Amino acid sequence: MEAKEIDFIRELPIEDQVEMSAVDVQDHNLVIVCIYRPPKGNVNCFVAQVDAALNRISNESFQHILVAGDINADFLKDSKEKVKIENLMKSYGLHTVFHVPGVHYQFSYCRSQGTVHENWEAN
Repeated sequence: MEAKEIDFIRELPIEDQVEMSAVDVQDHNLVIVCIYRPPKGNVNCFVAQVDAALNRISNESFQHILVAGDINADFLKDSKEKVKIENLMKSYGLHTVFHVPGVHYQFSYCRSQGTVHENWEAN
Protein backbone atom coordinates (compact mmCIF):
# COMPACT_ATOMS: atom_id res chain seq x y z
CA MET A 1 0.00 0.00 0.00
CA GLU A 2 1.42 3.34 -1.04
CA ALA A 3 0.56 6.56 0.79
CA LYS A 4 1.82 10.11 0.70
CA GLU A 5 1.33 13.08 2.97
CA ILE A 6 -1.08 15.77 1.81
CA ASP A 7 1.17 18.81 2.11
CA PHE A 8 -1.35 21.66 2.31
CA ILE A 9 -2.75 20.26 5.58
CA ARG A 10 0.50 21.30 7.30
CA GLU A 11 -0.44 24.96 6.73
CA LEU A 12 -3.75 24.73 8.62
CA PRO A 13 -3.08 23.74 12.26
CA ILE A 14 -3.11 26.49 14.87
CA GLU A 15 -1.17 25.94 18.09
CA ASP A 16 -3.44 25.22 21.08
CA GLN A 17 -6.51 25.09 18.79
CA VAL A 18 -6.25 22.25 16.26
CA GLU A 19 -3.68 19.76 15.00
CA MET A 20 -4.12 17.93 11.70
CA SER A 21 -2.38 15.62 9.31
CA ALA A 22 -3.59 13.76 6.25
CA VAL A 23 -2.39 11.05 3.89
CA ASP A 24 -3.47 9.99 0.43
CA VAL A 25 -3.68 6.18 0.23
CA GLN A 26 -3.22 6.11 -3.51
CA ASP A 27 -4.02 2.45 -4.18
CA HIS A 28 -7.48 2.86 -2.64
CA ASN A 29 -8.43 6.40 -3.73
CA LEU A 30 -8.70 7.20 -0.02
CA VAL A 31 -7.66 10.16 2.10
CA ILE A 32 -7.24 9.72 5.85
CA VAL A 33 -7.41 12.91 7.94
CA CYS A 34 -6.38 12.83 11.61
CA ILE A 35 -7.44 15.73 13.81
CA TYR A 36 -6.97 16.71 17.43
CA ARG A 37 -8.57 19.54 19.39
CA PRO A 38 -6.93 20.38 22.73
CA PRO A 39 -9.32 20.42 25.72
CA LYS A 40 -9.37 24.21 25.92
CA GLY A 41 -9.39 24.77 22.15
CA ASN A 42 -11.90 27.20 20.69
CA VAL A 43 -14.62 25.30 18.82
CA ASN A 44 -15.14 28.08 16.25
CA CYS A 45 -11.45 28.11 15.37
CA PHE A 46 -11.43 24.30 15.24
CA VAL A 47 -14.47 24.16 12.94
CA ALA A 48 -13.04 26.86 10.64
CA GLN A 49 -9.71 25.06 10.22
CA VAL A 50 -11.24 21.60 9.74
CA ASP A 51 -13.70 23.14 7.26
CA ALA A 52 -10.79 24.63 5.30
CA ALA A 53 -9.07 21.23 5.20
CA LEU A 54 -12.20 19.33 4.17
CA ASN A 55 -13.00 21.94 1.54
CA ARG A 56 -9.60 21.51 -0.11
CA ILE A 57 -9.80 17.73 0.17
CA SER A 58 -13.32 17.69 -1.30
CA ASN A 59 -12.05 19.55 -4.36
CA GLU A 60 -9.76 16.61 -5.09
CA SER A 61 -11.13 13.45 -6.69
CA PHE A 62 -10.97 11.13 -3.67
CA GLN A 63 -13.61 8.43 -3.72
CA HIS A 64 -13.29 7.77 0.03
CA ILE A 65 -12.59 10.11 2.96
CA LEU A 66 -11.93 8.99 6.53
CA VAL A 67 -11.65 11.59 9.30
CA ALA A 68 -10.57 10.34 12.72
CA GLY A 69 -9.29 11.84 15.93
CA ASP A 70 -9.98 13.21 19.38
CA ILE A 71 -11.88 16.49 19.66
CA ASN A 72 -12.25 16.75 23.43
CA ALA A 73 -15.96 17.48 23.35
CA ASP A 74 -18.71 15.80 25.38
CA PHE A 75 -21.10 14.36 22.81
CA LEU A 76 -23.27 12.81 25.52
CA LYS A 77 -24.79 16.26 26.07
CA ASP A 78 -26.59 18.41 23.56
CA SER A 79 -24.47 21.51 23.13
CA LYS A 80 -23.66 24.18 20.56
CA GLU A 81 -20.19 22.64 20.32
CA LYS A 82 -21.60 19.23 19.40
CA VAL A 83 -24.03 20.68 16.85
CA LYS A 84 -21.31 22.76 15.14
CA ILE A 85 -18.98 19.78 14.77
CA GLU A 86 -21.70 17.37 13.62
CA ASN A 87 -23.06 19.90 11.10
CA LEU A 88 -19.57 20.44 9.70
CA MET A 89 -19.06 16.72 9.13
CA LYS A 90 -22.53 16.28 7.64
CA SER A 91 -21.96 19.21 5.27
CA TYR A 92 -19.22 17.14 3.62
CA GLY A 93 -21.32 13.97 3.50
CA LEU A 94 -19.32 12.38 6.32
CA HIS A 95 -21.14 9.86 8.49
CA THR A 96 -20.16 8.44 11.88
CA VAL A 97 -18.72 4.92 11.68
CA PHE A 98 -17.11 4.76 15.12
CA HIS A 99 -17.18 6.84 18.26
CA VAL A 100 -16.36 6.63 21.92
CA PRO A 101 -18.48 9.38 23.47
CA GLY A 102 -17.59 11.29 26.59
CA VAL A 103 -15.40 14.22 27.42
CA HIS A 104 -12.64 12.79 25.22
CA TYR A 105 -14.74 12.10 22.14
CA GLN A 106 -12.78 9.81 19.85
CA PHE A 107 -14.42 9.31 16.51
CA SER A 108 -14.23 8.58 12.85
CA TYR A 109 -16.38 9.88 10.05
CA CYS A 110 -16.38 8.36 6.61
CA ARG A 111 -17.65 9.26 3.16
CA SER A 112 -17.52 6.52 0.59
CA GLN A 113 -19.06 5.83 -2.76
CA GLY A 114 -19.08 2.14 -1.80
CA THR A 115 -20.27 0.26 1.27
CA VAL A 116 -18.62 1.15 4.57
CA HIS A 117 -18.24 -1.74 6.99
CA GLU A 118 -17.78 -1.44 10.74
CA ASN A 119 -14.08 -2.18 10.42
CA TRP A 120 -13.76 0.88 8.10
CA GLU A 121 -13.14 -1.28 5.07
CA ALA A 122 -14.57 0.44 2.02
CA ASN A 123 -15.49 -1.59 -1.06
